Amino acid sequence: MQLVQYSWTRPRSLAELYMQDDPAVKPLFEFRFGSEEERARRAAWLSESAQPRADRQGVIEALAGFNRRVGNSEKALANVNRLADSDALVVVGGQQAGLFTGPLLVLYKAVTIIREAREAELALGQPVVPIFWIAGEDHDYEEANHTYVLTREQQIEKIKLNPRESSRTSISRLAIDAGEWEQAIGQLAEGMMATEFTPGLLEQLREIGNRSATLVEFFGRIMAWLFGEDGLVLLDSDDALLRECEAPMFRRLIERNEALNSALIRGRDKVEAIGLAPQHEVQAGQANLFVHAGEERLLLLRDGDHFQDRREILSLTRDQLLKWADEEPVRLSNNVMTRPLMQEFLFP
Repeated sequence: MQLVQYSWTRPRSLAELYMQDDPAVKPLFEFRFGSEEERARRAAWLSESAQPRADRQGVIEALAGFNRRVGNSEKALANVNRLADSDALVVVGGQQAGLFTGPLLVLYKAVTIIREAREAELALGQPVVPIFWIAGEDHDYEEANHTYVLTREQQIEKIKLNPRESSRTSISRLAIDAGEWEQAIGQLAEGMMATEFTPGLLEQLREIGNRSATLVEFFGRIMAWLFGEDGLVLLDSDDALLRECEAPMFRRLIERNEALNSALIRGRDKVEAIGLAPQHEVQAGQANLFVHAGEERLLLLRDGDHFQDRREILSLTRDQLLKWADEEPVRLSNNVMTRPLMQEFLFP
């Protein structure tokens, strides 16, 4: 037998260096996750900050509406109402909606959000609400419409919903009919290992499928079933009522679009200066916003006061875009770079 030895050096990751408290990446972050002292400092900053905030009552109403729609528990709805307390803080994490929740890491995220909120509430002595941000405004249906399962033959099998000819609309807006849920659940039933829990699990999934019009609803109902009694609050980022609350921040992102992109470019340069690859492509002329036009979600580019998508399907002036922000915010959508800013606007 001939053995050949290979050496492989794994590229350094920004996340890995952050978790290791590497001095090189410390200047890139304002707060250190996992430190009780830093958590208290963050909470104090939030209570003293003059940063603009969304109308809290509007956010509560939007969250209550979605959580009722997906059948979340009374404990979760009580947590929504706790946000009315001016001292209430939140722990937020999230993921795309995925078939049968998607990868296992989604469930680990939910558990982590719940646990971190509990620990923070005990440490800080003020309400801390766990929130799971479902990225319903994302339009990458092919990334969200499947999952992988281990069959009784110990094989990995892919289960996938039917493809869509035009799937560039937000996943929250993409209808899935009852037959597709049944087909996916039937494929799951054929391959999964039989235990005393299997019949109840399949029955629950079929009931959830029968009541779900979209993948986001299907995902939300499963997450409510699994974590509702732990008080996990669910959010659909494409929720129309939430969009109304987001309108002032959309206006700000449009008015200060050049400054926003310049800040992102400076951040990219800082990451590259310490020898790391940026986690997202950042270039001049990016607006970092999507708009909904017909059945599509289009990413905007900016040239002065002019905004258009890459394929030139839609062309807007800054004033037209600002009018949408004020009057029709449901037509606007964040990209990966502006979503954290919107999250900070909605939640302390």
